[in-house]
Amino acid sequence: MAVRFADVLQTVEWLVRLLRGKRLGGDPKLIQACEQFARSYGKSRGNPKAYVKLVDQILPALADVAIKARVDGALVEEMTASLRDPTAPQGAHRRFLVALGEAVGAL
Repeated sequence: MAVRFADVLQTVEWLVRLLRGKRLGGDPKLIQACEQFARSYGKSRGNPKAYVKLVDQILPALADVAIKARVDGALVEEMTASLRDPTAPQGAHRRFLVALGEAVGAL
């Protein structure tokens, strides 16, 4: 499946919305990294390497979020494994967000 880069931006914005929710209390550094990516998104025209870099950068914080929200750690491992292919992390990231949204009652 080809990644549509508009979907990448939506995925990052979805993560920010979940992080700001009452149940997660939002890690300011994680939110800041995501918002910085979103702001620069139009300038980079959805560069897949920039998205992979963001996911790689935020993985440790997402692992902490997974523990806090009791989300299956295998979903974080899937994101880690997906970093080898610039088009793969978005699908793994979305699966993580679905589980996170369910865990915090946002879905």
